[in-house]
Amino acid sequence: MSSSDSGRPDPQRRARFETFEERLAFSGQALDSFALDPLESPELLMQVEQLEIPAEVAPVVQQGGLESLVYGLTNRHGLTGAGQTVAVIDSGIAWDHVALGGGYGSNHRVVGGWDFAENDSNPYDDGPAGFHGTHVAGIIGSSNSTYQGVAPGADLVALRVFDDQGRGQLAWVEQALQWVYDHRGSFENPITTVNLSIGTSWNSTSVPNWATLEDEFQRLEQAGIFVSVAAGNSFQSYQSVGLSYPAASPFVVPVASHGASGQLSSFSQRAPNVLVAPGESIMSTVPEHLWGSSAQSTRFLAASGTSMAAPYVAGASMLVRQAMETLGYQEIDQDLIYDHFRSTADIIRDTVTNADYYRINLQRALDSLFSDDFGDTVGDRHELGTLSDTRSVSGFINDASDVDVFGFTAGGTGRVTLHLEHGSGVAPRIAIPGVATTVSGNSISFDVVSGQSYSIVVDSTAGVGAYGIDLEIESVPWSSPPIEIGPVEMSTIDGIAVAGETWLRVQATNSGFLTLEAMTAARGAGFRIDVYDDDLRSLGSTTGARVDARVTADATYLIRISGNVAELDLRAVNVVDLSSGRLVVHGTSASDDYAIDAGRTLDVRVGAVSYSFDLSQVRSIQMTGGAGSDSLTLTGDGQRDFFRLTLGSGNWDRSTFSARFVGFETIAAIGGGGNDSLILTGSAGNDTLVGSASFVSLTSGARQTTVAGIADFTAFGGGGVDSASLSGTTGNDRFWARSNNATLFAPEHRQFLADFDHIAFDATQGGFDSIWMSDTEGNDVATLGVGSASISGAGYSITATGFESQSVQSMRGGSDSVTFTDSAGNDTFFATTSAADMKGSGYYHIARGFASVTATSSGQAGDVATLLDSAGSDLLDAGFASTTLSGRGFSNEVRGFASVWAHGGTGNAIDAALFRDSAGDDRFYYSRDYSSLRADGNVVGAYRFRDARALASAGGVDTAIVVGTSGVDRVTTSPQNDVLLQGSGYRARSVGFQSTHVSGGGGRDVAILAELGPDDELFGQGKVAQVSYGPLTTLLRDFAYVQAMIGDDAPAADIRAVDFHFEMLERRG
Repeated sequence: MSSSDSGRPDPQRRARFETFEERLAFSGQALDSFALDPLESPELLMQVEQLEIPAEVAPVVQQGGLESLVYGLTNRHGLTGAGQTVAVIDSGIAWDHVALGGGYGSNHRVVGGWDFAENDSNPYDDGPAGFHGTHVAGIIGSSNSTYQGVAPGADLVALRVFDDQGRGQLAWVEQALQWVYDHRGSFENPITTVNLSIGTSWNSTSVPNWATLEDEFQRLEQAGIFVSVAAGNSFQSYQSVGLSYPAASPFVVPVASHGASGQLSSFSQRAPNVLVAPGESIMSTVPEHLWGSSAQSTRFLAASGTSMAAPYVAGASMLVRQAMETLGYQEIDQDLIYDHFRSTADIIRDTVTNADYYRINLQRALDSLFSDDFGDTVGDRHELGTLSDTRSVSGFINDASDVDVFGFTAGGTGRVTLHLEHGSGVAPRIAIPGVATTVSGNSISFDVVSGQSYSIVVDSTAGVGAYGIDLEIESVPWSSPPIEIGPVEMSTIDGIAVAGETWLRVQATNSGFLTLEAMTAARGAGFRIDVYDDDLRSLGSTTGARVDARVTADATYLIRISGNVAELDLRAVNVVDLSSGRLVVHGTSASDDYAIDAGRTLDVRVGAVSYSFDLSQVRSIQMTGGAGSDSLTLTGDGQRDFFRLTLGSGNWDRSTFSARFVGFETIAAIGGGGNDSLILTGSAGNDTLVGSASFVSLTSGARQTTVAGIADFTAFGGGGVDSASLSGTTGNDRFWARSNNATLFAPEHRQFLADFDHIAFDATQGGFDSIWMSDTEGNDVATLGVGSASISGAGYSITATGFESQSVQSMRGGSDSVTFTDSAGNDTFFATTSAADMKGSGYYHIARGFASVTATSSGQAGDVATLLDSAGSDLLDAGFASTTLSGRGFSNEVRGFASVWAHGGTGNAIDAALFRDSAGDDRFYYSRDYSSLRADGNVVGAYRFRDARALASAGGVDTAIVVGTSGVDRVTTSPQNDVLLQGSGYRARSVGFQSTHVSGGGGRDVAILAELGPDDELFGQGKVAQVSYGPLTTLLRDFAYVQAMIGDDAPAADIRAVDFHFEMLERRG
């Protein structure tokens, strides 16, 4: 058979159904009319009476068809034919049909097969004649929800014995049957069923002499394989009892057809041994090539014939086989299934042959298998009688509401154990009403008293299926049943009265040690404790205070306490296990206190109970906190301990073991003096870390992790808003901090912080300590004070106290600012355009790269500030309260300093200075290279500021002294004592001073006295000229030329002999 690269048939080999040969029964003509003479080689026929092709495909199955008989079966009993494979010997299977798995091979529904007509490995149901095998396969196993097959969970094997034109040979069928036998166990699920919806022109209850398939049929029957064969469609031709061949074979199950009425189909051949099944208007899968398409098959058509009835019985046999296997049937074969169908069938009367036939009733066949006569309540329970040794019982859970109840009478006082077995499709549950039970895996144990009656109730939490229960009663050594304590972890059993002996029964929560320890008050009271397993094998004993026994999780154990104790309190601990070098400590639902101490031995404490292990026994430790508020203490020794801790969990690694612990609210680790290391990691919440040279804690809400004795550590913040505080040592400590990270370098240790939002350093412990802080890419604000420093920005802050040397740097961009604060002593501040520092007794602070710098003095007379300019044009705004030197990219301000000195003149630019007076008596001085403002012991001085201005407006008696140069200087005065002196490369101006003294520098200097009025005075004598604007006076000395500008009313003038040229000019207009 040729095929495309995808493995599917070549679409060119398909034709539309109109071109099919008429004998394919599209016309409704019976196939057997084309049979050859029986004496000749027989022609193989498909046993289809009619294929219905409606204009629109719609459900046509009526009562008695597949819809009414199949639906509900799989849902009620959970049966699908799963775990089995059916071989369809026919025209092949269109294995790409979506309802048949959509593929071919081990990972699909159609798991394999062979094309005997064309001798290749692709048994596709090809055109033009193909469709029959696909239709048959769908009746057996379609997974479509509307047209569901009888056994939708079964796998399919396609064995093609018809060619593209619909011609077949018995020789090919014989080869196919041999192939089934040889491959019956070759697939994941064995071949249990064969369907043959084919036949020949024959009508008899015996086989023809040319029959060639009997040996193969016999072998399949002996192998337990069910073979379903179509009875034939030629009854109207023969009008007598008989079957087509191979349905006439004694080794197969022949299947006749009935219609919606439940009566035999008119076309169906019949015989006494047939099973009658639905065969009229059965909707099922067909290939897409019937519509001339090569797309994936998705369509369904209705067909009639015994070919449709046979696959119904084939699928039904698979459901019955699955049910029998579930119920524990042995040696299931064709005869067993056939007889079961006959015994549960409906008897129908055929008026033509005047005989009764067996119409299959699949629902009854399955229900009868699953029925039982066990009671459903305690009142109508099924009695098992007296239980004296062992007993077994089995049953079946039919559906979600099914309940089975058994009863027995105890044949003696003892302990009964029930062992439950069941299939994979059901989850049975057992209850013993009114009795305390112990569950261990699939076993349930409980104590019984001789002569008393007990009930066993069985139902299911999921699924349906078979179950079995084995019961056994054993004698016990106690006269009174043990006290049921139940599960123990960290338990206290109080008030046990022992008079001779008392038995307890406990259930282990964990595998490991079960430790029983008498409470302190009862020790030495003269008693013995023995521990046994549930089979009364001794696990340990003590006449002292404690016994340790190894137990298994969920198993029950017996404790015998012998002696005479009026009241015994017993501690029961079952949380520790040591196995294969792995030590496990479990948490409980209570608030537990655990500890591990690694010294000469490994000591483990759980609550008040301690365990000691040789270090060579333990390679790993796993500790788990429970539901309460649990605490854990870890103590190292002189070896190197490496702790990796967070809130609630962590790791402890050393050369002898590795420990992992989780679920603890409080963890305390103690280093043992070795070369220890520590890593702390925060949580997703808001964490707080506090650290010093000998201790560190990490806290968030109720959870805390502390470490003592380990100076070196690395700590990481988590996802919340985290804070960290570190303390220094008495030595010389160095701190480094930037953004969310910081490091402490102490003489003997190092501590590193990462991803903390707020970091604080305390260096008040002593030594000469230094800190270096840096900015971020955003806008940062820094402060430097005596004993304190800080820097902060978006999402972080760093603070420091007690440092003698503090350094902060702006280097990553943003508009950053820094503020210096002085001490109570004499301090010195020095600032350039790129750096600033302040120092005093016992401290030194420096800031680099800040665009804005502010320094504040507390007013000491000895505080001095020095400001240096840039190479560009800078501006000095000077006053006693505040002085600022600013230029491109920088601004340096000092506040409250007694002495401020600003230096300009760098580069070729002209720097300007503005002096502002105080409320007191101020004195301004200007010369070309130096200017200053002084008052009350304070001074602001400026060097090489060539453009200077002084304003006196705040009050007091202020004086200005302005000195010219040796060149030609020009001074102009005006009201408000506004005096402007300027010359080559400089300019000085004073405004509002009560007294201004201006000296020429020896050149041919010019003075212009402007805007003189009647209220003003003018005086001149020798080298001096003086002008008074009201109370404000300007005195001029050593000027070569003085010119007075007067208005309409002249001022009072007293001009005596002068050594300069003087003239008075009237202002015009």
